[in-house]
Amino acid sequence: DWSDGPIVVKLQPYATTDAAITWTSLNGSVDFSVAVNNIFDHRVESAFKMPAPGRTVLVSLAAKY
Repeated sequence: DWSDGPIVVKLQPYATTDAAITWTSLNGSVDFSVAVNNIFDHRVESAFKMPAPGRTVLVSLAAKY
C-alpha cells in the first residue's frame, strides 16, 4: 500500500485508441503486421511528469524457413 508514504502522486486515468492488423501467408512462412498506437495522439502522463509516447506506428515482418 503506497497511500501512507511521504509522497503520493495520483495520475489521471486515461484510455487510448489502438489498431493492429496481421497477415500470414498461406504456407505460414511470412508474417506481416502493422499497428498504430494512440491513434488520436492523446497527450497523457504515464508517470509523474513523464509524458507517454504520442502516435506510434509499428511495422514488423517475420520470415520462417
